[in-house]
Amino acid sequence: MALGNHSTITQFLLLGLSADPHIQSVLFVLFLDIYLLTIMGNLTMMLVIRADSHLHTPMYFFLSHLSFLDLCFSSVTVPKMLKDLLSEIKTISVSGCLAQGFFVLISAGTEVSLLSVMAYDRYAAICHPLLYGQMMRKQLCVQLVCSSWSLGVLNLLCRLGKPTNATTITQFLLLGLSADPHIQSVLFVLFLDIYLLTIMGNLTILLVIRADSHLHVPMYFFLSHLSFLDLCLSSVTVPKMLKDLLSEIKAISVRGCLAQGFSIFITAGTEGFLLSVMAYDRYAAICHPLLYEQMVRKQLCLQLVWGSWSLGFLNALINILPASNLDFCENHTISHYSCEIPSLFPLSCSDVSTNLLVLLCSTLLHGLGTLLPIISSYARIVSTILSISSTSGRSKAFSTCSSHLTAVSFFYGSGFLRYLMPTSASSLELIFSVQYSVVTPMVNPLIYSLKNKQVKAAMRRTLGKYLPCSSWKSKAKG
Repeated sequence: MALGNHSTITQFLLLGLSADPHIQSVLFVLFLDIYLLTIMGNLTMMLVIRADSHLHTPMYFFLSHLSFLDLCFSSVTVPKMLKDLLSEIKTISVSGCLAQGFFVLISAGTEVSLLSVMAYDRYAAICHPLLYGQMMRKQLCVQLVCSSWSLGVLNLLCRLGKPTNATTITQFLLLGLSADPHIQSVLFVLFLDIYLLTIMGNLTILLVIRADSHLHVPMYFFLSHLSFLDLCLSSVTVPKMLKDLLSEIKAISVRGCLAQGFSIFITAGTEGFLLSVMAYDRYAAICHPLLYEQMVRKQLCLQLVWGSWSLGFLNALINILPASNLDFCENHTISHYSCEIPSLFPLSCSDVSTNLLVLLCSTLLHGLGTLLPIISSYARIVSTILSISSTSGRSKAFSTCSSHLTAVSFFYGSGFLRYLMPTSASSLELIFSVQYSVVTPMVNPLIYSLKNKQVKAAMRRTLGKYLPCSSWKSKAKG
């Protein structure tokens, strides 16, 4: 039930540049011409750079991204301004105003970062011409552009906030897994052990893949990113849960709660997309071994990983933005150990029907969009494996896929069920949440190390190289 002190404003009035109808007509023609020139100029720049191989250099690569940003930046504000210049009442909804501010911040912030990158490119070209090719490698250029977008997003997130008069509470209370002090002590020891195993296991995978040149192939490149995601996913929830297990009052601020929910969404969402990418990698390796290097090129691997992060971020953003506008008035107790977005809906005195619809649609799209490619890939993989006449060949092919299939089963079996089932503060919700956000990050390194002979051999080589222990060195040689 909504309280009387809630805001009743649903739209804003924009005064524009002038209230004089004659001046508005002149301004409309002027800004329409400017906008058309902006569209044509930047599209021409992008098409020419794309079509002419002489312009496939770092300088013009950055310039094409600058043109794209200018297109976006101009299109965020000018069409609305042109419409208002022809309208008597210049209104914009609150959500539309926030969306426009969001796109202005992200496009302007990214453009500032990109201009700095372009300055570095000119510095490298003029001050170090002989080292220019080395200083501005293709991979680095892609990373610099992605970093510019990331900084633009970070600039946006730093400015996101909820008006102070929109809610009457400033923090939530987390009920956790149990209220019994004795059970809490046992749970603290259990989850501390799980978290330490998660940290050690995933860090070991990351370091071994980094150190051993035999593992510098697409499969283990994706595995290293999966280990990094598991580290992040576990670290978002478990340290806070451990602290609460030792505290009498388990409180978290509203902003801290939303930040945790956003972090869970982006890490878990990105992991779902990455598991789909890893299924494609296995499909290419087993079904098209002769074309594998062509199908899974280094540049494509980078693009697939960045694409996974981008889609995970987008999935998180479309859920957290509506949640950040909710009002929380009376009940502020979360029947959970973390701030998963579905757990916040029962506490809101706002209408959450839109939030629930967005969550359901995004979860279904995310689930089907990632699970169907996995199913399709493994259907073809199984068909290919069954056609192999050699028993040892079949066994080897199955062994390369079993680790990934196990990881997929653990993650999808609990993660999507958690977000599709209605929030009811049941023990089943807690079990699903613990499995995908705590247990799966711990189990993944064990799955990939115990079931993968190459990873075990690489571990022996790495330990034999860096540890002064003759037994490891002898095993590595063996």
